[in-house]
Amino acid sequence: MSAWRQFVWFGQDGRQERSRGTWDSATPRGIDFLGYVLLPHAQLVRTKTRRRIIKKIGERVRDFKNEKISEETLLQLINSYFGVLGHANSYKLQQHIKHLVWSLLLSPDGS
Repeated sequence: MSAWRQFVWFGQDGRQERSRGTWDSATPRGIDFLGYVLLPHAQLVRTKTRRRIIKKIGERVRDFKNEKISEETLLQLINSYFGVLGHANSYKLQQHIKHLVWSLLLSPDGS
């Protein structure tokens, strides 16, 4: 059973207390839950979470280029974020992050 169906069927506290109108108004925007937006057809990463991931990876790549962190630490960070993204429909975001890391690693000024 998908996370959306479980959430809609059981409700937030395990009981079906919400009226039908409440669910109809929440459906187009999706349900915000633990850094994801749950929609009937997809599970997406929240915009704020996406921005935070991109910002943190950029900072850590710069730290790696300035020799503040090791290569192993950088790879662990990136793989950790890919683990989070693996639970959502985020193929394009994963590809964007891969290109971002390579472009930051190959740029001479590190920005």
